[in-house]
Amino acid sequence: MAITTRQYFQLIQDTAASVTRSHANWTSFLRTAARLYPYRFPDQLAIHAQCPDATACTSYDKWNEQHHRYVKRGSKGIALLDDSQATPRLRYVFDVSDIASPQDILQPVLGVDEKKTTLPFVLHRLRTTVPNTGSPMTSKPHMEVR
Repeated sequence: MAITTRQYFQLIQDTAASVTRSHANWTSFLRTAARLYPYRFPDQLAIHAQCPDATACTSYDKWNEQHHRYVKRGSKGIALLDDSQATPRLRYVFDVSDIASPQDILQPVLGVDEKKTTLPFVLHRLRTTVPNTGSPMTSKPHMEVR
């Protein structure tokens, strides 16, 4: 269930109080903050409260477009406050533990290992495992791969 802005603010207040109660709590928070140094202090508190073991967080779009990675189905985002507009709202980031690479997605489908993910091998597997429907897309290639 997604949290509301009010619940987010309460979470930040509770987490700030919690991390300052003991040396162990503060040390645990500092470990999280050290891994997530690009984020502002309130965002670090929010990430620590929701996923203390987070190591690298970024938005869904950045994982897909810049890093060519994909968020696993069923992953829960980490809520952060987006105060760049007149009305604050929540935005979500995902930790690297919630991410899959294209190879992770191809492996169960094609039955390949890391050494067999070359383009010719993948094309061969697709030709032999996907039924030929007689369409131009499957009957002949549109470009030659060298």
